[in-house]
Amino acid sequence: MTLQAVCYADDAQQELNQVLPALEAAQKALNALNKNDIIEIKTFTKPPALVQLTMEGVCILLQVPH
Repeated sequence: MTLQAVCYADDAQQELNQVLPALEAAQKALNALNKNDIIEIKTFTKPPALVQLTMEGVCILLQVPH
């Protein structure tokens, strides 16, 4: 591995280490959702902007087309 490749790998690892806690927290929050939470979301005919944004993120994480 060249020195440049090692530097890129180190930089990538540092960035990954910074975002992994957020990813793990998001996964934990998703796992905490229950059926009643989903039912509540489905009742919104026009969800608030933050709910919409959150659900789009959930769809991305779960690889569901939105």
